[in-house]
Amino acid sequence: MIAVAERWHALSRPEEDDEIREARAEYKAASEQLDKFHADDASGWYTGRSAKYRIPHKNAAEKRLDAAEAQLTELTGDGRVDIT
Repeated sequence: MIAVAERWHALSRPEEDDEIREARAEYKAASEQLDKFHADDASGWYTGRSAKYRIPHKNAAEKRLDAAEAQLTELTGDGRVDIT
């Protein structure tokens, strides 16, 4: 039933699927940005003159991921598809 409902939703509201696809892509990119920050931080990249950029880069990456999560949740809700 879920697969049928998802297919029906995709056919009946294609513009919403595009929005969701874009939101998922942004979430993935934001997650990768935060992962890159953590990898750079662990490797010692933010030392010396670069240390002043550590916290701003961390905050920006977390803020981007939070916004992407909120957008995706807003578009997909709790993950349920209405089949009524």
